Amino acid sequence: MNKSALYITSALTAVAIAALGQSQQYKLGRPAAPEEVRELDISVAPDGSGLPKGRGTVVQGQRIYETLCANCHGDRGQGMLQYPALAGGQGTLKSRSPLRTVGSYWP
Repeated sequence: MNKSALYITSALTAVAIAALGQSQQYKLGRPAAPEEVRELDISVAPDGSGLPKGRGTVVQGQRIYETLCANCHGDRGQGMLQYPALAGGQGTLKSRSPLRTVGSYWP
């Protein structure tokens, strides 16, 4: 087999392997139901819009944050893993390492 035939065979093999890898389906899980999406689709603006109706105290809010938010955003809003920081970052947007947080990026 000459070199050009080897290159063509190698290229076709690579394309076939890539196509097989892309078509693989794991068939795990199921699509989220609309009501499940609504429960998790929370966006609270800095002005408080987006919060559920009701009232409460700072202590109650702290308990809710610790229960529902701190696992992803950190116990002080510093961010964890792929979840963004919620606090800090003031004055960093024009720096080499901007930190987009509620207080710096979403005034």
